[in-house]
Amino acid sequence: MFVSCRLRDAIGQPGDVVQYHPIELRSSGRDVRAQDYCLINILACHPAIDMQPASYEMDEGTNCATGEKFRYIDSYKQLVVRDDISPTAELFRVAEDLNTVLASDALAERVMRAGCTGMSFEDPATAHPYGPISRYRTATGVEEEDPAWRKRIWIKFRRRRADRAQDGVGGYSG
Repeated sequence: MFVSCRLRDAIGQPGDVVQYHPIELRSSGRDVRAQDYCLINILACHPAIDMQPASYEMDEGTNCATGEKFRYIDSYKQLVVRDDISPTAELFRVAEDLNTVLASDALAERVMRAGCTGMSFEDPATAHPYGPISRYRTATGVEEEDPAWRKRIWIKFRRRRADRAQDGVGGYSG
């Protein structure tokens, strides 16, 4: 994920939680380059998912470097956060699924109040693709999303993801 200087300031996490790697924007205008974009690498990792009641689909991939097969969580029907979660950082990868990132309400509020755009903070209890309602954090509180719109977007995303997997893009192949 690319982050601007304003977003980095709002995230406000130390170097043992996140790393920022500078990028060079050659084809962008002066206003975009002035935002000093970096690539963010979230280092913090914490167990967070209660795998028994959670509902998810597993898939198999192939490590491009070694050729080894591995299994991963492809998608959630329902993500269930553990009751005993006590992360040491406000932003972290979920140990059970490194593609999933969780953030504290305080971090989400800082980011929204800073006026950063292009992301959403969803309630993990309702953030599944075909759920009846998805709740997400905004600068003014919690909003609800139209489920019909979400299903259309999710189906398009899943199709693109499947197409990329067939092409061997993204570190795994179908």
